[in-house]
Amino acid sequence: MGWGRFFGWITGSQFQDALQLWAWWRDPTRYAVVGRLFVAEWTWLGLTVALLGLGWLAWHNWRWAAVLATTWAGYTFYCLNYYVPDLAVFLLPAHLIIALCIGAGLIAVSVSASQLISPSAPLLLRSPAPLLPLALFPLLLWHTAALWPSIDRSQNWALAEWGTAVLAQPLAQNGVILADSEKIAPLFYLQQAEGLRPDLAISVQPDEAAYRAQLTAALEAGRTVYLARYLPGLEGAYYLRSAGPLTEVGTAPLTSLPPTAEPRAQTVAEGIQLVGIELEPASAGVAGHTAVTFYWQAKTPLPETWHIYVRWAGGSPINPAGQHPAHNYYPTTAWKDGEIVADYHLLPHPYPPVATADIQIAFAPPFSQALAWQTVATVDLPAVPPTLPHGRPVRITAEGGAWLDEVSWPPQLRPQAGLSPPVLTAMA
Repeated sequence: MGWGRFFGWITGSQFQDALQLWAWWRDPTRYAVVGRLFVAEWTWLGLTVALLGLGWLAWHNWRWAAVLATTWAGYTFYCLNYYVPDLAVFLLPAHLIIALCIGAGLIAVSVSASQLISPSAPLLLRSPAPLLPLALFPLLLWHTAALWPSIDRSQNWALAEWGTAVLAQPLAQNGVILADSEKIAPLFYLQQAEGLRPDLAISVQPDEAAYRAQLTAALEAGRTVYLARYLPGLEGAYYLRSAGPLTEVGTAPLTSLPPTAEPRAQTVAEGIQLVGIELEPASAGVAGHTAVTFYWQAKTPLPETWHIYVRWAGGSPINPAGQHPAHNYYPTTAWKDGEIVADYHLLPHPYPPVATADIQIAFAPPFSQALAWQTVATVDLPAVPPTLPHGRPVRITAEGGAWLDEVSWPPQLRPQAGLSPPVLTAMA
């Protein structure tokens, strides 16, 4: 890493702008943000028991209570002033302290209850300490078993597959990828731990100003910049195009098709032509999807904004509101004469499964109700199991006397993977 990067890693210097030490005073909404994180984990009842336990500790040993309260306040104060998406991670020590206080609160309740029991009762009942762990252990074990499936990430490969597919693309040598806080993890891990594309500079920045500064510096140095996050206001100043799931920011227009694209010559809207297409029937980055890159070209300037809509023939658009091409970055009014615009889309495989399906597109002004669909490709889709086993009985009534009798889901599915509609069995 070198000493500079090592020092930056352990001090978090690249995130220093996210720490605003007066936010606790200037931004009262931070209290609601942090408060919701505590309530979501412990509920109001748990927090009340924790407060009771802290008071009980203060009564019996004020030094212990002072150390716990001060430490909890320090971590909480830090989070009140730290503007990052994964704020909950930095509250983990505060949660541990709450857990200790809840334990103290339960002991306080047990001690108070034991003092109300008759002195003639058996010793085990009058001394609650041995009973408390035994009474709580089955409850905690049941809660852990019930909660485990919702937090188990051992089979969560979605982001790793996405990152592998991104780094397998023909990205420019010594390019720069500006990522968000979620996508930086798989990209940086695959590069550092598995040695994929060590030539790329992959980073995350604390705010838009820092992203723009790095973007400008990289382009001035002659490096190619790719975005794995949204950065507004680039259209008009730069040439934008899809590079798979990334967005390439160029200083010169694309004027020829890449060798992987199939040439086309199809007019899709007034002044817009489809000049090429690139298909990936089974996307390597997102399971259960087809990836397609369209290459659009405008021969003359377009005075009107057109949105692109994409669907499987006969189905609903995957983007019902439409969007600008190139990941919603590049309005048609910003296109230059003769420029080729690469436009990447992901389509979830249709259900029920079919062997082949047609991809249709439509160009229309924003908020259009009537769309003129055109077929641009026929895709041979990968085979899938014909049925979904393991029916689960349910009872759902509906108007008209009908009721749902059974529903079938896949027996196993990775987290974040696409879920096809269930198989329903209804009776009237």
